[in-house]
Order: sequence, then C-alpha cells, then structure tokens
Amino acid sequence: MKLKVGKSKAGAKMHGTKRKAGSDDFERRRIKVRAEVERVERTKACEKAVMALNQSKNDEDPESRRHTHNVLERKRRNDLKNSYQLLREQLPTLEDNDRAPTGQILLHAVEYITSLNDKERDLAQQLAAARREGARLRSLRM
Repeated sequence: MKLKVGKSKAGAKMHGTKRKAGSDDFERRRIKVRAEVERVERTKACEKAVMALNQSKNDEDPESRRHTHNVLERKRRNDLKNSYQLLREQLPTLEDNDRAPTGQILLHAVEYITSLNDKERDLAQQLAAARREGARLRSLRM
C-alpha cells in the first residue's frame, strides 16, 4: 500500500479504498505528465542536434558524415519511440504498462481497432432499427 508523506497506515485504512483509488488516479496522471515531459525534452534535444547539423554542413569529411547519420538516426528512433508511446497510451489494455514491447503494442492496437469497428457496426444496426421503429410508429399515428 502506498502512503502519502505524513500519513499513517491507520489513517489510510480509515478512508478505505477511496484514498487508494484517488492515489492511483493521481499516480497515473503524474506518470502521464512525466512521460509527456520526457517526450518533449527528447524531441527538443533531437531537433536541436538537427539544427546544429544544418548550420555546420560539411559532407566532405567522413567523420562529419558519420555524425550527421548518427544524429538523424537518433532522431528517427526518438520519433518511433514517441509514436509507440502515444499509441500505447491510447490503448486501454496497455495504458498502465510503461514497458510494453512494440509488437505487443501493435497487436493490442489491432485488437482495439477491431473491437471499435464491431461496436460501430452494432451501434449502426441499432440506429437503423430505431429509425425503422420510429418510421413505423409515425405511420401508425397518421
């Protein structure tokens, strides 16, 4: 059981599960904010390195070409990492899993999209049925 600073176990037990649920929500929000801050910092660092490359173009030197390649590759990896992280945060089954493998993220995304499509199809059928029923009731009223 996680306790806030200055709280005793007895004080936490008196409040029951409400405190725990509130703490979990607070912790979840704190983790999301921290992940967003880290994502922004990584992106800024990569963009800064790319801007530095643009200012010091010297493709003749093999060392410079290697450095350019390394910076661009680091930016590409960072962009992929950010994209997977954003996708993972949108998946209800993985939103609390900070270290989900990329393959697992993609599989869960496919499952989630499939379930959303199924729900959409069901809702469209329900809507069509409700419209037919509405039309039938209107025709009876006349």
